Amino acid sequence: MATYLNALTFREMFGRQLRRPDRGQAQAYIVAPLDNTMNRSETARMIEMVRRSLVRCVDYGEVYYVTREMTEYMTSVIDQHLKGEHVFHLSQGDMPSLTGFVYFDGSIPLPTVYSPTGYHNLRAVLWDQYAIVRDEPGKKSPIYYGDAPTPHEPEVIGKILYSVTDAPNPQQWEMYGPWKMRHWIPAEYEVRLDGRMIESGFDTANGLIRNDSRYRDLALTDEQIEQDKLDTRVAIDTLFKILRVWTRVIQQEIPVRHPRPSAYDKVMHKEGRPPADVQVTHLRRYENKPPTGLVEVDWAYRWKVKGHHRWQRVGPGRAFLRQVWVKEYTKGPADKPLVERDKLTSLDR
Repeated sequence: MATYLNALTFREMFGRQLRRPDRGQAQAYIVAPLDNTMNRSETARMIEMVRRSLVRCVDYGEVYYVTREMTEYMTSVIDQHLKGEHVFHLSQGDMPSLTGFVYFDGSIPLPTVYSPTGYHNLRAVLWDQYAIVRDEPGKKSPIYYGDAPTPHEPEVIGKILYSVTDAPNPQQWEMYGPWKMRHWIPAEYEVRLDGRMIESGFDTANGLIRNDSRYRDLALTDEQIEQDKLDTRVAIDTLFKILRVWTRVIQQEIPVRHPRPSAYDKVMHKEGRPPADVQVTHLRRYENKPPTGLVEVDWAYRWKVKGHHRWQRVGPGRAFLRQVWVKEYTKGPADKPLVERDKLTSLDR
């Protein structure tokens, strides 16, 4: 039976793959923003930079989980209300944390020429900080936050989005395991985002991917290359839509602490990592019914409340509602010890 423990299992198993230099670099190579002008050392550095970014997302970012039923619900919303939309924008605060990933337990098919079925299933979306160093007027040098070998402070301009899919066939499991990286998407804040912005790498001149050597390595025909570009546009379009629906739902719903199940201790944990706190977001049903599954706050500790959106009344007579961003803060009695645990947020209905 699918539960939010699947997201924790994914974190441990996929994180173990990424931490191994050989397998982690194989995963990073698939999505690394390589350019035709890069030499061998620049290519190796970029691949390693991406690998460390992926490890940061999986090992140290916040964990989110979407049930199979909620995945079906969100895809139905896309079919009914977002089918004709192809332009999207990302704003500060849209993603629920600085870095992390969301795991989907349902089926979200993405077209691809690399699978005998013609599609593979989206399993997770990772995100990390996207920053630049403006070393020359009018020039942008994409880097990952904290990885730039420069004395200048990088400027965060958006999020790097990564998609992870189920490996398309058992032959690839030996190298990649059950999951495989698929896309690298530089999503700047308040900039037009659509499926045409990316194909297989990043070109700082025009924001498009130009890395024909990757296609040569894969021995694809001209027809397959064109089909891959078309499939990528459709896949990126689907990814933006699913993120739009998911982020809007979790901004409007209120998560509650969930009792830890008896089977929780059977889930693998990285050495030294305490068990995660679990928050479950239930899609509201408009019934006069008391909430269930709540847990009393343990006032023997202090704990951190992450940054979040809050609806606030503003204007004359407080007649209007506006979303405001509340920064992360510490809650609880000042004389109590601070307890920090990982947190997994589940979306259910």
